[in-house]
Amino acid sequence: MPVSSTPAEGLSAAAPLRRATQASAPPRIVAVGYRRINKMLQELAADVADRASVDVLDVGFEQAVARVKDLQALQPVDVVVAAGSNGGYLRQHLDVPVVLVKVGGFDLMQALSQARRLADRIGLVTYEGMAPDLSRFDRLFDFDVAQRSYRTEDEARACVRELQQAGVGVVVGSGVAVDVAEQLGLPGLFLYSMDAVRAALEDAVEVARAARIEQAKRERLNTILAQVSDGVIAVDQGERILTLNPRMAQWLGVAPTDWIGQVLGRVCPELSLQNTLRLGQPELESIERIKGKALIVSRQPIIEQGVLTGAVLTAQDPISIQRVD
Repeated sequence: MPVSSTPAEGLSAAAPLRRATQASAPPRIVAVGYRRINKMLQELAADVADRASVDVLDVGFEQAVARVKDLQALQPVDVVVAAGSNGGYLRQHLDVPVVLVKVGGFDLMQALSQARRLADRIGLVTYEGMAPDLSRFDRLFDFDVAQRSYRTEDEARACVRELQQAGVGVVVGSGVAVDVAEQLGLPGLFLYSMDAVRAALEDAVEVARAARIEQAKRERLNTILAQVSDGVIAVDQGERILTLNPRMAQWLGVAPTDWIGQVLGRVCPELSLQNTLRLGQPELESIERIKGKALIVSRQPIIEQGVLTGAVLTAQDPISIQRVD
């Protein structure tokens, strides 16, 4: 499969054809990164090109969010790959899974060893929660390392300036930190390795594959539920709606897509499954009035391998039942 750096062509407006095309197409990954890591992503995208279509974007933060949404509008994006603060930002602003490029212990040890040859005092600037515990390296090697972490680009710049004032002779860190260090006249060593980027792309392929399998299962289930005469709503542990079949949507007077992902107890308190989720006990065949319509309602917990993972509500029209009888 080709590695692309431009948006894919738009798909047909016919929904069934679009779904069929998406199901047969390879997973689509968008790798986001600028400066140094973009070159790594461009080079390593070819390693997964036989299993996924990869777009590599040379942007970050707000621009990256806008570009990913533009691509998503043309053809669904399965997974996004990014690193550091850029990846953290994308996770907060996209509804697509974001796989982060992670720094391992070997990457850190290798970078610190190289830095030690350049200066006795080393500054390590990482995105929050990214770097492994330095204490194990302190016990094995005689490193004089001052570590700082950041959440935004402005914080990263402030960290590097602070380290320079503290007498640090070399900075190890993310692309932002290394760029700032070099602007201030300090040597900088990029913390991410090719192996770390390659592992993130491999993880993205696996995440996309698993998501495709789950999507296929949901579509099969929805196809079955669309044929039953009962109304059905299924929720997860947080009572977020996973499935709302056409019959129930018709009784409620809503579009299923408007409710998917919403908390059931908020959009329709009379159908709430909170007690079922809390107690894990079924409530069978009670007569309830929903949106002015009398229905026979049952609530059942969903137990998977002994674990409560959600709940399902089924509703029957008593008039239809009487007609059948």
